[in-house]
Amino acid sequence: MGTLVRRWQLPAVIHEAIAYQVRPAAAPDGARMPLLVAQAVEVSDALHAHGGATRRRWKRYAPR
Repeated sequence: MGTLVRRWQLPAVIHEAIAYQVRPAAAPDGARMPLLVAQAVEVSDALHAHGGATRRRWKRYAPR
């Protein structure tokens, strides 16, 4: 991954978010992006596992 980070010139915060997404607790103090990326992956996996968030699925939760 280091090569792509250098080639694409990604900011350090993005590099850390990608590097620590699997273990956000090991990220440097104050780094919140790894946790955000890890949570986004969890949400994406859950949506994929349950058929997504289609308009029809969410219609029952819409305010009346």
